[in-house]
Amino acid sequence: MAQIVLVDSDRSTLVTFSRLLESDGHRVLSFVDGDVALRDISNPLNALLVMSTALPATSGLDLLRRLRLSNTLPVILLSDARSDTEEAFGLHLGADDYIRKPAAPRVLLERIRAVLRRTRQTATGPVLTSRMMRGPLMMDRDSHEVRWNGCAVGLTATEFNVLWTLADRPGTVLERARILDAAYGTDLGVTDRCIDSQIKRLRMKFRKVDPDFDNIETLYALGYRFIQQQVQAVA
Repeated sequence: MAQIVLVDSDRSTLVTFSRLLESDGHRVLSFVDGDVALRDISNPLNALLVMSTALPATSGLDLLRRLRLSNTLPVILLSDARSDTEEAFGLHLGADDYIRKPAAPRVLLERIRAVLRRTRQTATGPVLTSRMMRGPLMMDRDSHEVRWNGCAVGLTATEFNVLWTLADRPGTVLERARILDAAYGTDLGVTDRCIDSQIKRLRMKFRKVDPDFDNIETLYALGYRFIQQQVQAVA
């Protein structure tokens, strides 16, 4: 059971999705106004935000941008638009998934379960170790803490999984499909484009603390590789 925040200006959609999630054992907090919802999103009991991109006052994309300034709560975007550009931009801003309406109830439920599984996996494993050190990179699964040269970097659950997958095998080229399996599990409908968006987002976040960050390498038609920075010995 998880506490899920649901934001949609269509009240009939709120009622339908709330009943669906409650029948699956979840507690649902429903809002028609994104700005009102934003005040309650920081509640540590919340496990997931499911939000429409079309909201009356503030767009869901703008709300996501503001949320990601300080919050790593997993987010699924719902959209009436048939726009690949909006989907790519939503993922770039830090959404964990993007679902186009009308969404079949069963598919929506499985996508929500998949995001919740990824979040729990980040928090609890199973892994042999909960802490990873790769040169200036430090990652801790127990605390969801990421640091680069001692500076904190806030990552979403999916971004954390993608980076852990790459950094766990430094110097090794990993195909997008392999990263997808490790970071998304058996999620339905997730494509290579999701990995590309997560990589762009990771680079952007790390370059905020280190403008010279270039440790995630793209190999055309092959995949991605984490380059471990060597610590220089002091003479």
